[in-house]
Amino acid sequence: MKHVETRAEDIFAMGWPGPCVRVISTINGFRQQFGRWPTAVRMDSGMLEGLKKEILTPRGWKMLAGKVKLSGDAEGTVIAEGDAGECFEYEGGYSEPEKDCRSDLWIWGVEID
Repeated sequence: MKHVETRAEDIFAMGWPGPCVRVISTINGFRQQFGRWPTAVRMDSGMLEGLKKEILTPRGWKMLAGKVKLSGDAEGTVIAEGDAGECFEYEGGYSEPEKDCRSDLWIWGVEID
């Protein structure tokens, strides 16, 4: 089977992550704080719908949903959760994560600058 390299254009419908940066930052923060990846991400229902229908391509959505359980029940915020009850809430902005905490690589195999 031939390996096909994933590009940002394959993942993001607009060619860049847009509001998805909040989800990426939240997952990065969870990994940095707890040393493991979250199992679920909760966000506002409008954001969840926008990610699925406007921001991510079908391939990008499938890859994200394959890594974490997604739900739209966290009004006005993004929260990453672990199986043992750990929780990390989006704190605003985006800071460059450590190399082993890059959720963009973990989810899509693409570094988002």
